[in-house]
Amino acid sequence: MKVQDTFRLTITFAVLTAAGVGLAIAAHWFAEDVQQMALVGMGSALVAGSLAFYLNQMFNLNRPAKGED
Repeated sequence: MKVQDTFRLTITFAVLTAAGVGLAIAAHWFAEDVQQMALVGMGSALVAGSLAFYLNQMFNLNRPAKGED
């Protein structure tokens, strides 16, 4: 496992999570209920997707690439 790979994955996860939380928090400033629900839903999906991406990549770091043994 390379330190650079771990660092990049962690930074990517942190940025995507911050964006998702930002979307959920930004929903507060919209007057329409539909807009608020949409932003909270998109923010939650972004956080969940970034967590799934992070966990998938972290578990696959030590595995050899396809064709390498």
